[in-house]
Amino acid sequence: MDSIGGSLQAELRTFDMKSRAVSFDRQITGDQEQIRAMAHRWADEIVYQLTAGASKGIASTKIAYVTRKGNAKEIYVMDYDGHNAREFTHNGGLNLEPQLGPG
Repeated sequence: MDSIGGSLQAELRTFDMKSRAVSFDRQITGDQEQIRAMAHRWADEIVYQLTAGASKGIASTKIAYVTRKGNAKEIYVMDYDGHNAREFTHNGGLNLEPQLGPG
């Protein structure tokens, strides 16, 4: 990973050990605050390539869940790996069934 003018540039290469050749090679760029997102994109790209496009991977997805906050139940959203949990609702109500769509 290199730092060029404040942005990061990383190169991902995977090798096919049977053919002893590079199976794919990608470059991803971003800034320091995007390093986790870059790693997630890498993971998704690896899954996509290894499944011949049958799966896009889950590394860039989010998980919605309900947690009790006093007498209320609020919806939170976090990255698939448990990082970046944040409150999605904050109305003091009983939010029980999050219904989120792609996007």
